[in-house]
Amino acid sequence: MEYIVFHFIKLLCFDIIYNLKEIRLMMREIILSGLILLMVSCSKDTVTSTPTPQPTPKFSIVIAASEGGSVNSTGGTYDKGTKVTVTATPDGEYLFDSWSDGSTENPREITITSNLDLTANFVKKKYSLSISTVGEGSVSEEVVVQGSVGEYNSGTTLRLTAVPDTNNNWEFVGWEGDIESSNPIIELDIMEPKNVVARFMRYFDYNQSWDVIRHMNDVVTLFKDLDYYPDCGFDTTNAMADFNSDGYVDILLAPQCSDEVDARQPPIAIFLNDGNGNFEPSDITIENNIGVLSGNNSTLVGDFNNDAIPDVFFASHNGHGGPGGFPSILLSTNDKYIFSDISTELGWYGAAASSDFDRDGDLDAFISGNKYYRLTNDNGSWTATKEIINNLPGSITNINGFSFIDMDNDGFEDIVFSDGPTSVNLIYRTQNGYDYEERIAIPYPIFENVTMQMQDKVFYDLDQNGYLDIVTWSYPANPEDGSFTVLQAVFNYGESFEDRTSEVFPNVVNYNRGNYDWLRFHDLNDNGRVELFENRQVENWFHLEWNGSSFEPVD
Repeated sequence: MEYIVFHFIKLLCFDIIYNLKEIRLMMREIILSGLILLMVSCSKDTVTSTPTPQPTPKFSIVIAASEGGSVNSTGGTYDKGTKVTVTATPDGEYLFDSWSDGSTENPREITITSNLDLTANFVKKKYSLSISTVGEGSVSEEVVVQGSVGEYNSGTTLRLTAVPDTNNNWEFVGWEGDIESSNPIIELDIMEPKNVVARFMRYFDYNQSWDVIRHMNDVVTLFKDLDYYPDCGFDTTNAMADFNSDGYVDILLAPQCSDEVDARQPPIAIFLNDGNGNFEPSDITIENNIGVLSGNNSTLVGDFNNDAIPDVFFASHNGHGGPGGFPSILLSTNDKYIFSDISTELGWYGAAASSDFDRDGDLDAFISGNKYYRLTNDNGSWTATKEIINNLPGSITNINGFSFIDMDNDGFEDIVFSDGPTSVNLIYRTQNGYDYEERIAIPYPIFENVTMQMQDKVFYDLDQNGYLDIVTWSYPANPEDGSFTVLQAVFNYGESFEDRTSEVFPNVVNYNRGNYDWLRFHDLNDNGRVELFENRQVENWFHLEWNGSSFEPVD
């Protein structure tokens, strides 16, 4: 039994040993095969290891807006390399100026590469303010809320003060343009571009044309440089007034042309003064502008319809080809003038004057010549009557050189006229209105026993005593006595008059002239001395200057 067990174990051991040997051989073959396969694989590809992925960097940006606007994003955290678009939007009265990093691009695209703090800057809108003046004066500016000169931040409040040139009698009228006010001090809120105009005016008493002449501080050249129908006459058909309400005296010309010179009648023209003595044709509309013909001897300036705009009255314009003519008027209405006749008998009316005869608040007129009429005005509508003035002496048969002037400074107009070829008559108005009682006669000058006929008169306070003096020019009443002109100077002392012709004029007969083309007083050269000259410049133009005691010829 033991023998059998022994041999069984022996055989088992030999079998295990043998199998191990086989197993070892198999393992060697397997390993060898793997090595061969590995070598083959390595000969085709290199095997590398994959690193662990790193996280993408992130950056934060902060976006803010200064006063006056907003931004479309307040920022956030973004991966590096992200592109972000930011937009700055200004509020209503602001403008985008720049970003805090100096960029002015808006909108702008930002590539995120680092942390970023960014602010959008805004500024207030700026508006221009244009201030101009019409007439003589200035405008002072005071900033109530911060701004800058000439250009103001939106929201600026500006106080403007209109300052007229009172030394030359200018007055403030009102503001025009983007603000309308009659208050000389205004406050202006600048929320948009503004244009304002301060208008200044000088007011003239247009009741009498002499007053306009006396206040013509700006007319220097008069008619000398105006090339307007130079071959025609302007003896009495001119007027001077502020026709466009800018404070400067303008010129109206109505040429009187003969058929030989111009078959058609030239229209009336207004030349506007630019304030520097330069006159340019105006664009003021004149309806029915038929012009005037020869025969007009007197032109008045007055506000005949109470609209504060001067009108022009012509005693006669010999119109429409017939003998004699009718009085006519250039009447303002709204933004234009209308020329029209005033119905009377056809006649030769050589003189005219204006006054409020009926005391209804508007100017009436008186015309005289070979016929005479009182023309009662009702705000531009006229009624002609042969009733003249109450209590005129019955001996008066011929009225010429007619004027209404306050000669004694009592507040009531006196009438000054010639009664034929014998005397100048001053009829004083009493304070009850229309009744003229006191009469002072001043004789015409008698030159070499020749009776003179007064043709024109002008008024000026030569001796500066507060009363208007009179200068007249006359020619022989009888044509057989020759053709020459005599000047007369009558000084006014309030209660009395004195003829001082011999000391006032260097020669009573001036340059052997047949007549003068009417007279005017004015300081043409602006040297403080009034000058006496003809209404228009003609050959051998009559021109004298007052030296304080007499008139001297001006070269």
